[in-house]
Amino acid sequence: MNRPDPNTKSVQIGTELVRPDRPDIEAIQQRAEAATRGPWIAAPTESPGNHTIDSENSPYGIVTVWDAQEDIVKPAATAAFIAHARTDVPALCDYAEAMEARVKELEEQRDHPGFATNPGALGRRA
Repeated sequence: MNRPDPNTKSVQIGTELVRPDRPDIEAIQQRAEAATRGPWIAAPTESPGNHTIDSENSPYGIVTVWDAQEDIVKPAATAAFIAHARTDVPALCDYAEAMEARVKELEEQRDHPGFATNPGALGRRA
């Protein structure tokens, strides 16, 4: 039986094994760590339609989303997305690393000589 490359993660769709490209989680984490500390807060400015992203750790705004074209830019939603990214991105990186560790653990169990190969017995040993 041909084994997939263990360095690539996969998703089983029917009988087909699909391996998406792995994002560079370490580089993403480095960018997140280099950014202004969070949490970040999105708030409307004194100018109607504009929103700023501030940090609790800085007296200055990080970025302002301008209401150039409300139907295209969506300043409130964009500002909220940017503000949440400061904590969402590190959380997703941690989750991805935990899932990769779990996949590796399950692959090692699967490759153990006593592991059941019956699809109805997944997770059980023969």
